[in-house]
Amino acid sequence: MEEKKVKIEVSRLALVFIILFGLSLLIWSFVIGVWVGTKIEKKAQKEEIVLEQPVPSQAPSTPPVVLSNETTPPPAPSVSNETTPPAPVKISPPPSSEKPVKEEIAKKEVPVEQKKKAKYQKKEVAKIATQIKEIPTVFYSVQIGAFSKKEIAEKLKDNAISKGYKAFMKEYKTNGEILYKVYVGKYSTKEEAKKYITQIAKDLNVEHPFVTEIK
Repeated sequence: MEEKKVKIEVSRLALVFIILFGLSLLIWSFVIGVWVGTKIEKKAQKEEIVLEQPVPSQAPSTPPVVLSNETTPPPAPSVSNETTPPAPVKISPPPSSEKPVKEEIAKKEVPVEQKKKAKYQKKEVAKIATQIKEIPTVFYSVQIGAFSKKEIAEKLKDNAISKGYKAFMKEYKTNGEILYKVYVGKYSTKEEAKKYITQIAKDLNVEHPFVTEIK
């Protein structure tokens, strides 16, 4: 009895294996059939698209007919043994962009120390200029008149200039009023200015000129 049971179990396993093998074959055959069908359909669609494209009609080009009473013979073909070589083609090199690139690199490569020095030098020059302006230039001059009206002072100044003197005018505020003072000459010392008082008084017809220090 035990031997018969073993034979039945073996036969069942074989049947299961055969069934599974057959199912796998069916599945693979179905997949291959679908794949082949899609390939055939794509080829058929491509052929239909090619056939549907219109073929351009090539119309025979007819040369224009020229009607004339005179019959001119056709020109004789010129036959020459010499073959003319083709003209050489000049190829211009592309514009070199090295110069602007080098200039940009040189600008970028300016050291920071030089920039700082340039800024420092500019500041020093500005300081020196302000110091020069602040230093008062003292000189001596001969005052020939002081007027409350600018027109009178300008006339006296112009008269002195016309007679060869270096005259100038200055404004001064005293007690809320403006005085226009006229001066002649610029001298480094008071003694030098005093030498010309009498001559200036005679030439300009001025009374009591005197030397003043101008700052």
